[in-house]
Amino acid sequence: MAISKTQRLIDKMNGGEPAIGVLNMSYSVELVEILAHVGFDFIYADQMFTTIGWKELGDMVRAAQGSEMAVFARIENDPWHSADDPGVASRVARALAVGVDGVKVNVYSKHEARWAVDAGAGWHARPYIARFVNDGGSTSAQFKQYAQERATGALIIPSVESKLAIDQVDEILDIPGIRAFGIAMTDTAIALGHPMDYDHPDVWNFVDKVAAKAKKRGIYLTAGTGYADRTWDGIAARVRRLHDHGIDMIFLQSPEYLFQLATTELLGKVRDALRR
Repeated sequence: MAISKTQRLIDKMNGGEPAIGVLNMSYSVELVEILAHVGFDFIYADQMFTTIGWKELGDMVRAAQGSEMAVFARIENDPWHSADDPGVASRVARALAVGVDGVKVNVYSKHEARWAVDAGAGWHARPYIARFVNDGGSTSAQFKQYAQERATGALIIPSVESKLAIDQVDEILDIPGIRAFGIAMTDTAIALGHPMDYDHPDVWNFVDKVAAKAKKRGIYLTAGTGYADRTWDGIAARVRRLHDHGIDMIFLQSPEYLFQLATTELLGKVRDALRR
């Protein structure tokens, strides 16, 4: 059996090398192909604040086929203003059915985190293909093997950024079957009372405490670079610092943000050249 994209990420992280990804805030199959071509390890396709729906998510998954880049969905969920939503499990299951390699869920509480992790053990990945039916062995035996492979293949990532979820980190990290955990740096900094101040000691202290507990449990951590850095060197240095603090899956803020930075600089240079 071919190694899964998720397993490639895990093997990379187990070797001490961070997986580098990016958070996609817009729908573009061409952009997905470009990101795979330049060598990103994974993307998060954002469904929280964008027009990316289920069809668009499926298109983005297929755009990455044939590459080694994994596609994760950051599914729609409100971790701040609502309450526990059992529907988070159905959104995790549907994303996996569409074909993603894993799901990131910004959770309201430990309960949503548990429902998400449990939903990730389902077998309904692209259920229109009966992958457990072939010429070898009984359907029952093949299904048991397939279901086991699916349960260990997808990576479900509860992520915290609300006060309640931050307070429940220890309990979330103790959820049976959890293999990855996310820290939403921007909103975590806000929840800790330091908006956009990613380098505040309170923020790094929180990251370090989570990293120490996650390492003991064999749980991978993911976090992003945020909006503080506006130069390529600054962003690269933040990636280095995040990894030094125990983050295994590091995502750049978004192609859209990087495009904004690049084109702002380029346009300024173009106008300067025309003034000479």
